[in-house]
Amino acid sequence: MTERGYEKWRAEIEEARTVEVADAERRFMSGVYNWMTAGLLITALAAWQIVGMMEDQNSFFWKNPGIFLALLVGEFVLVLILSFAFKKLSPAVAAVCFIAYSLLSGITLAPIFMIYTRSAIYAAFFTCAGMFGGMSIFGYMTRMRLSGLGSLCFMGLIGLIIAGIVNFFLQSETFGYIVSFVGVAVFLGLTAWDTQALRELAARNMPLESGRPLSDEMKKYSILGALKLYLDFINLFLYLLRIFGGRRR
Repeated sequence: MTERGYEKWRAEIEEARTVEVADAERRFMSGVYNWMTAGLLITALAAWQIVGMMEDQNSFFWKNPGIFLALLVGEFVLVLILSFAFKKLSPAVAAVCFIAYSLLSGITLAPIFMIYTRSAIYAAFFTCAGMFGGMSIFGYMTRMRLSGLGSLCFMGLIGLIIAGIVNFFLQSETFGYIVSFVGVAVFLGLTAWDTQALRELAARNMPLESGRPLSDEMKKYSILGALKLYLDFINLFLYLLRIFGGRRR
């Protein structure tokens, strides 16, 4: 083989590899977004149903207000299971845990319909969807390394937790407003960072499964990835809702 022929053959191999990697990324990310969308739909439907029940002052939720604390603990436990024990789970069990988390999240988020007006909730949701979509596309498309941004946002997340605890005692509306803007910035950054990390995960592992259905391991990673983006979306939505205001009087 001549040198020119070798270079041509090498270029063709590299091109095929690039196409294979891009296809692998799309297949994996499609699964992630499908799971995330399903989770958001389950959360929305659960919240809608619970709001209808909460309108009755004699309902189970009014008589047992402590149930929300128990459900929050349940959410926390499910996140821990999916985050730290997912390698020991089957894809089916991981899927059940994610669906259960989405359902519990819908129940615990239902009270916002009693606090904020519907117009404020819808405005915050659609704004969140647009911002989330834009940052996720950026994280997927950019070739910039976002690891530095991710580290900064993680530190910002810790700061948000501390600020939330402080404002629990201060009850400062102005301070809470500032924290909400910081929260929006942090979760926009985390959205881009998580999306890029998931794309890179697919690039490293998926080409080995070219042309075949996702392996059990990658199915579980798609569910875990969906959970990460789901949490980014929900937290971004809640911070935007606080900025939009529109509390019921």
